[in-house]
Amino acid sequence: MGNAVDTGVPSDASGKSLASRQQGSVGWTTRPMTAALDPGKGIAADIPVGLRTTKCISDFVLAHEAPARYNATSNVFGICFSTAEIVDLAETIVSEPVPKGGGPRLLVTANVEHVVQLRTNAHFRDAYASAWVRTADGFPVYRYARIRGVDIPSRVTGADLFASVMTRLDPAVHRCFFIANKEDTGEALRTWLLTQGFARDSIEVCVPPLCFELDEDYSNKLASRVREHRPTHLFIGLGAPKSEIWCYQNRQTIGDCYIMSVGAGLEFFVGLKKRAPAILQKIGLEWLWRLGHEPQRLSYRYLIQSWGILIAIADDLLFDHRV
Repeated sequence: MGNAVDTGVPSDASGKSLASRQQGSVGWTTRPMTAALDPGKGIAADIPVGLRTTKCISDFVLAHEAPARYNATSNVFGICFSTAEIVDLAETIVSEPVPKGGGPRLLVTANVEHVVQLRTNAHFRDAYASAWVRTADGFPVYRYARIRGVDIPSRVTGADLFASVMTRLDPAVHRCFFIANKEDTGEALRTWLLTQGFARDSIEVCVPPLCFELDEDYSNKLASRVREHRPTHLFIGLGAPKSEIWCYQNRQTIGDCYIMSVGAGLEFFVGLKKRAPAILQKIGLEWLWRLGHEPQRLSYRYLIQSWGILIAIADDLLFDHRV
């Protein structure tokens, strides 16, 4: 039950930019996954939001899973998590093209904030239900799943998976679209890819205005812009749940590509934000490091909102959503 995560990317506790290190080859044979299915009408509307919310997720999500070899046979919080190692997932994401006409493959990485918001946000539940793969990102989520008997070998965080994918991308094959929170983040990512041999026209960057997801006209134009670029990978660094909901609501326009919403993972990769030392990540105290560096932005999330995980756990234990 070790917590060390093998991202396939050399790392240390110094906080040095992951983009400054290169990924070597790994011996792994690609295993096919199925494309995400469109859930159509979403979570059943007649089940009230509240104590039984996670039951709604469970009833709906289980029909839309990737092959069994990638997923646990039981679920927690109504979510079936991927049992793939981070390197395996990264290899699949870069080596297996999304089938033409299959629509986007959304990958979601569940942390405490996600679990809490899934209880009350129906649109977020719809996005999760449509996801191609779901990983256990947050330390409490991962540990609780392990205690409940789910065979997840290790955490797969959005930041780690993004770094592992980025260092495997092939300039001759892949096209990237970044939706970033700041211009310098987007330009740093573009510059890094250019140094890896990518053509300038294979990289597109957008920094949308605040609350762009509430502007239907802007959202439509952005989704069309993504489609016109024909990306193999769409990376979003805007935070949850807006990123996942926007992707779900615009899935029919975006086109065939992998979608990863990784929040601050974009900034960690290019060194614009310093990630917590490895020891803090390992013992589940990365949140404390981030709170110390961004108290104004993260105080409510970590000191108030996160307590909702206890209600989610009580609900999960009371109704036993495992199948």
